[in-house]
Amino acid sequence: MSTLSVSTVFLDVRDTLGYVDRPGHLVLFKPSTRQFLQSLKNDMKVRVGIITNLPSNVSHDQGVAMLKEAGILDYVNPDDVVSSHEAGAEKPAAAIYQYACTKLKVKPEECMYISENFIEVVGAQAAGLNSMIKPFPPSRDFLFKPLDPGTSTPVDSGRLAEVMMEEEHLVGKRIVGASAKIAAMISENKTVPLTAVGNLVYLLQNFVNPYHHMKEEKILIPFAISRGYPKAKTAWILLEHDQGRCYFNAIEIAYNRLLNGDTIAWSDLKINLEGFVALYKQHGGREDNEFLPEAGKLFSPQDDALIVDLFAKAGPGDLTPYLALIAQTESELDK
Repeated sequence: MSTLSVSTVFLDVRDTLGYVDRPGHLVLFKPSTRQFLQSLKNDMKVRVGIITNLPSNVSHDQGVAMLKEAGILDYVNPDDVVSSHEAGAEKPAAAIYQYACTKLKVKPEECMYISENFIEVVGAQAAGLNSMIKPFPPSRDFLFKPLDPGTSTPVDSGRLAEVMMEEEHLVGKRIVGASAKIAAMISENKTVPLTAVGNLVYLLQNFVNPYHHMKEEKILIPFAISRGYPKAKTAWILLEHDQGRCYFNAIEIAYNRLLNGDTIAWSDLKINLEGFVALYKQHGGREDNEFLPEAGKLFSPQDDALIVDLFAKAGPGDLTPYLALIAQTESELDK
């Protein structure tokens, strides 16, 4: 490794700074990505650039727009973003790293490349850059410290814990949307791929219930109550979660009946999907506008940091497979 000091740090994007929850949309890891970028820019005083491989259907300008929407360009000059389209090469080829150095007018030995992808890290080093692998999924990248709130409104406490739960609700909306589409296809006597139903069952039983529900029931609600939130005002959340589990189990039973050749189960599947959709359409909105902001306003910066840390431990450590499963289900239903 070079003994020269590093003046420029190039970063990978996907799975290094955040995850892509749908085409063209990046969700940053919270709170670690902003802390990381702030430290690079403000504490270490290094220039921060991006080197990213883009799919053929996403242009360089669209990639830059995605970074801007995610907030990365608060720390990175858009001219310091290098894409595979612009470079005419993809990582781990040496050409893309060399192009990035040439574009930013820096020597490779004065640069560092950071990514969660081991092959890309080795590729950067082979091209003459310093390189380092970043843990994925993020764990304890940064020391625990209080989190200052964002702007507070009547329906937003500004707490990071609230933001994280609301982002999970956006993922949940895609699951609800797929459920509604399956129910509509059954009503219209259209062929429903059992693959999509199986994916949905898996997501309900292995993502929504053990992760999202449990974060609220085992972490958020107990903290809110201990900080003064009336316990009686959380009863509706727990009851609707229980009702949701009844729907999840009924949907799974109907799916297994279908696998066993019982076509009557299509009617039962439709009924339970419609019940689940109706329940969760109002459930998520009520949490976003009522419980989450009210509870968040009771939390201190230390509380917020601790809750976010506990969320990370509760999981899932890597959301990517679940997002891929949702995308696969949506694709199956669109055929």
